[in-house]
Amino acid sequence: MDVGDAFPLVQIVGNFRVVLEHFPKKISTSGRYEVRLREDFWVERGKSRPTTRETLMTALQKVQEILIRFSDTAEVTRASLEVTYSTLIYIY
Repeated sequence: MDVGDAFPLVQIVGNFRVVLEHFPKKISTSGRYEVRLREDFWVERGKSRPTTRETLMTALQKVQEILIRFSDTAEVTRASLEVTYSTLIYIY
């Protein structure tokens, strides 16, 4: 069993102890991943289908933990985290 299949790349523990998990679609050869906070990229722990927007927003109301798996191997010499933020503005 591949580590990427067994353990999520990112896990968010949020409001009401909702646990959301992100599994990459494929293993990155460069070791870099991009994780988006959109409901179709996340699953609630123990479920195999994408979460709902309502569940994602509930979890994000009060984030308690963000757990990130930094490596698939034991030979890690360096790890870094880059966070970017963007917003979408609807014009009516």
